[in-house]
Amino acid sequence: MGDWGAKVSIKGIPVETAADHQLLFNSSWPLLKIHKQGSATITDTTKDVVITTHDLGYEPMFLVYAPIGANATSSQSRLITVPALINDTDLMWFGDYYSEPAGSIDVYYYIFRYDMTTNFTSGTVGITSATANVADDYGFKISKEGKDTSSTDGKDFVIHSSYRSPQIHKTFYKDQTSEGWSEEILHGLTYEPYFLFYTKNNYAGRATTGYWGLIDSRAQEQYGYIGESAVRVGAIPKGEMFVCIFKDPFSLEE
Repeated sequence: MGDWGAKVSIKGIPVETAADHQLLFNSSWPLLKIHKQGSATITDTTKDVVITTHDLGYEPMFLVYAPIGANATSSQSRLITVPALINDTDLMWFGDYYSEPAGSIDVYYYIFRYDMTTNFTSGTVGITSATANVADDYGFKISKEGKDTSSTDGKDFVIHSSYRSPQIHKTFYKDQTSEGWSEEILHGLTYEPYFLFYTKNNYAGRATTGYWGLIDSRAQEQYGYIGESAVRVGAIPKGEMFVCIFKDPFSLEE
């Protein structure tokens, strides 16, 4: 059998010369597929509560958003990185970690079908961006179950060549067995890619032991930085860590 594969570029970009971040699909590396998405109302933000169950049997990547402050009607949302944690069955809200005033709040979540204990590195990397020069307005699209391919709503499609897809370039998992650890993860992209950093810390006697959390720049005991050659992450508490590096750079001109 030959080493066959498939790849699809963003509409207007020649697939033969497209950089990796100009592709919306390549069968050599995974997309960040959504397993479950939705919303829930936390009626008391000071208490622990299950936001939703996923029953994947492993600990998946996730994102949770909520309105700024305790006002659930706010038109602005932020990424919640401490109150929302996940294990192999449940996405949890931990009230002890919520720093805003007590009250009710709506949260919006995505759970992805990607195991955070998985290591992966993509193959050949196309760095140089191709120029859009496809004259004919051709495209590629696959609709969701129950949706028609003639739809003009981007939410109705699994893949659509007019919209980017979050392609995974590299993932790195490791169980850090000592406190005050640091890790440098080379990515080889020559630009600064978007990334997510999760940890599963071992806090003795804490209810959150055994759960993964997404780390942001506000974290006091954990950090993550991106450069043109590597991601640098670290934490004071020991425990498991996971980094997901995407193909997309922070700055896109296309």
